[in-house]
Amino acid sequence: MTSQDDNHLDIHGRNDESSQEGQHNRAYVVGDSNLTSQTGTSHLAETKGNENRTAQHGRGHVSTTTLKKNQTGQKGEYNKSTTVGTSNNAIQHGENNTHTAENVDRVDAAVYGTGLTTIATESGQKIVIGADGIFGRILKTFREWVESRRPGDMH
Repeated sequence: MTSQDDNHLDIHGRNDESSQEGQHNRAYVVGDSNLTSQTGTSHLAETKGNENRTAQHGRGHVSTTTLKKNQTGQKGEYNKSTTVGTSNNAIQHGENNTHTAENVDRVDAAVYGTGLTTIATESGQKIVIGADGIFGRILKTFREWVESRRPGDMH
């Protein structure tokens, strides 16, 4: 579903769900059972693999996800997330943040702020910045938010 002009969806796989609301958003999805939801302006989501979820809201976010069962959520402006691995979770809320988790599994990252850079260096790592030690609640809220971004449920 694309609800405005200038959005682009390029999907190759089975059981994928994608939705875009806004302008100048692009999504490229290769694999099966992926969910991509973008609201706002000028986002780019690239997904290669299976059972990945990406939700972006605001302006100018970039998400690149490879392999399987990764979740990425970004709110605010101009955040960038790169994930290569399995069962990684990343949420970024703010502006100009960059998160990288390459060749690692089961990394949970919650980043709130402006201009922050986080890099996951080992599997199972927990990264919390600007979250006042409430990681469990943040991750639960993130998962609920990503799951609520099902196509057709756009607000």
